Amino acid sequence: MFHTKFGFLIDKLIFLLCLGQATSAIAQDTVADFRERLLALREAPLLGARGDSHAAFDLRCIPPGGVAPQSQMPNLLPRRTLPGPGASRTQRGLGATRDCHHGLLSDVASEDAPVAARHQLETQADADTAANVNVSRTGPISGYMDFHFNNVQHQDPMLDFHRFVLLFNHSFSDRVRFVAELELEHAVVSGETEGELELEQAYIDFLISRPFNARAGMILAPVGVINERHEPPVFHGVERPSVETVIIPTTWFGAGAGVHGELRGGLRYRAYAMETLDASGFSAEEGLRGGRQKGAKSNAKHVAGTGRLEYVGTPGLVLGTSIWSGDTGFAFPRVDTSVTMTEFDGRYRAGELDVRGLYAHAFLDGMAELNRAVQRIVGVNPNVAEQIRGFYLEGSYFVLPYPAPRELAAFVRYENFDTQYRMPDGFDPIPAFDRDSWSFGITYFPDPDVAVKVDYTVLRSQSDVIPAPNSFNIGLGWWF
Repeated sequence: MFHTKFGFLIDKLIFLLCLGQATSAIAQDTVADFRERLLALREAPLLGARGDSHAAFDLRCIPPGGVAPQSQMPNLLPRRTLPGPGASRTQRGLGATRDCHHGLLSDVASEDAPVAARHQLETQADADTAANVNVSRTGPISGYMDFHFNNVQHQDPMLDFHRFVLLFNHSFSDRVRFVAELELEHAVVSGETEGELELEQAYIDFLISRPFNARAGMILAPVGVINERHEPPVFHGVERPSVETVIIPTTWFGAGAGVHGELRGGLRYRAYAMETLDASGFSAEEGLRGGRQKGAKSNAKHVAGTGRLEYVGTPGLVLGTSIWSGDTGFAFPRVDTSVTMTEFDGRYRAGELDVRGLYAHAFLDGMAELNRAVQRIVGVNPNVAEQIRGFYLEGSYFVLPYPAPRELAAFVRYENFDTQYRMPDGFDPIPAFDRDSWSFGITYFPDPDVAVKVDYTVLRSQSDVIPAPNSFNIGLGWWF
């Protein structure tokens, strides 16, 4: 069990030490005394970079030499492995494990570690963090990239450096923190390519307490699994799941502000007010995707509300639900449109087996009037549905469950997604946009932060006229 009543508190409180919240060194020679002293600090606030989980971005806050808790999130890939020769003797002696997020070391004082070695690292962490409290500092700079070979049926094969992403962090103090993510897609931005340069995140976190923190700037909509956690080693498959691309328009970001925190009982939440979608960009094939304003002089006549609640209180299990709702018809003053999306997801890991699933359903009001308005203006009916929905189920198994470079997982995923699920009166669905797919593949980790992926996807639709193409894909993705 990852979490016991003591163990969970220990993890949190060791993290406080690395962030300068501890007020005294721990120098006792027994594990019992070690725990007692840490438990005395339990009311101190926890610093979190994105505030969504220990395993997500909390570990970015670790100063050099700091002590941090092990990630308890079961949904991150690759699995944690022991550090290589580059890790210090003290880190290895403490049973340190390399965290899969951005190559940081999570140096955990295990109960089996020598007391003297444990005390050495704890004392060093106290000294490092005491010197850094309320001191402005920049870093770490991190990022992720992925490079694809896609061979889609009836098309020429393609090589694509799909994403080059840099993430920047700056702590003004231990309470005020800046995080940014700058992404270049498809290598070149020009009129002849599909390349894009996007500022997907740029926000300030005001870290008040573990249960309540504030955030403002360019933020990610907390909807689904992949939208907030989309680095290549985190998910199986060369491309992101279709449901979290077509139904949930990942990456979904925009200007906004809100609150986030972690409550007792293993509950975490995020709640934001953010820019809404532009209904004039909705389409029959891709649903809401073309309606993202992306923080570029976004129309603020209407503001959307979004939130997510997660339960992580049971080891190996993560359950989540999300909602997004807002008026979307500002481009057509006489047309009232709105969107409400709900989503449910779950992830479970037991040994080498990992299972996850997600269901998303969006309700679009006023689409009949929107379709008619667009047809009058541009002469083409967009045929936007009044409901779109999708779900997927995925299972994976580590057939080589050894530390990298001997770590290999196989996976299978079924997806069903329909951007014409329910049509407004007077409009007929297009069968080609009622789709499902099977994806099979492997993910090999030559390093915990590098993923080599191979998969084959069988795509089907309800159309008897337009065949859905299958595809063979190879990808190389990494983060640091």
